Amino acid sequence: MKPKCVKTKIDNQSMPLTDQGARLQLLDFLWENIENLSFEYSGIAGNTSEIIHGFRAMIKNEDWLNFILDAGDPESKPVPKPEMRSVLRPIGPVFIYAEEGCVPLSFTISLQVLPALLAGCPVVLAVNGILCEDIKKIIKGIEHAMQKVGYSAKLFSIVEQADSKVFTEIFSHLSFHALVIDTQELEHKKILHSIFDGLLSPCPIFEREQHGNITLLLPEFDQGKQSELISGYLDFSRVCKEAGILRPNILLLPQELETRGFENWRATLSQEFFHFDLKTLSNFCGELELNIGENSNGIQVFFYNSLKECSEFFNRLENVRPVQIFGSCIDEKDMDGLIKEIEFQSNLLSLHCFPTAKDLSIAAVTTTPTCTNLKSKQDLGARLLLSRFLRPVCFQEVPDAYLPS
Repeated sequence: MKPKCVKTKIDNQSMPLTDQGARLQLLDFLWENIENLSFEYSGIAGNTSEIIHGFRAMIKNEDWLNFILDAGDPESKPVPKPEMRSVLRPIGPVFIYAEEGCVPLSFTISLQVLPALLAGCPVVLAVNGILCEDIKKIIKGIEHAMQKVGYSAKLFSIVEQADSKVFTEIFSHLSFHALVIDTQELEHKKILHSIFDGLLSPCPIFEREQHGNITLLLPEFDQGKQSELISGYLDFSRVCKEAGILRPNILLLPQELETRGFENWRATLSQEFFHFDLKTLSNFCGELELNIGENSNGIQVFFYNSLKECSEFFNRLENVRPVQIFGSCIDEKDMDGLIKEIEFQSNLLSLHCFPTAKDLSIAAVTTTPTCTNLKSKQDLGARLLLSRFLRPVCFQEVPDAYLPS
């Protein structure tokens, strides 16, 4: 759809205060549509279906809307106690800006557009280029699912080839209650920030925050598996690149590898990384040292003498990152202390494996340490994604007939 569609008004009156059944129906119809389509990128269907199932499993448990009923007591002293009810409601119209890349945009739709619609918010999705065929199929799947459930077509609009002029036109016609910037591209991020700064009513801005990720090799690691690990690290880097995620750029290695064994790492990793910055972890001062640019093909390698140095390293970090750990450690006390530090400073912890593009995308969106170990907390990622588009609303002494369903 060309930029002329920005004049299409979002009908706030048609915004559904959806019940559990409507949400589940929407997800079921969407999953059915996705399963019946063929995609050029084979991973898109699997990732989208998996995310849909995650939302469905969470929504079946309706306490995510945080219903609270505080019964009143007219006989309370010194004054009668009023009845109080509260529930999470849709935040309002949402504007989402994303890059045109096929795989990254599929994650934007699954992790940004879909939860906003499930929360009951109208959505305008603006893309900085032309939609690929795979993305068009996903969008048609959403539109067909919405029609089957009975949602208004005005709840979801798409704008291609969005630029500063398009942004100005959109915001001159429509009012939004939340902005999502799902890109690392700086120019348009600055433009959108300046537009939102000029709005009379401030609203939340959700951005994808990426600061690379950290791979830690523990002292007790089977050297016979080193080649397999290095190869896996390269594959992991390529997955990140394809999904539009900042590539792995920090390695923590035992000190003994600096003098024997790192040649194998350098020789293999040189296929993807052109610059190696080798340092001693004991000299690490803080976040400013991790200064490799987002588009750089460089990697920082820190050699450590003890796990206590690793714990101090994570303690000094300011930004959350995904962390992967391989190997083991004889000293359980030091290991426990290290894991605790990592869990405070990581938004995705993977033990003895590299995370998937889906999990990395969720971590980049939620940007909070509380989603550590996503795979062991199946609905946590979905809950965090949905909660951004909801706000608590209190109903005090409101007759039942006027309460939302």
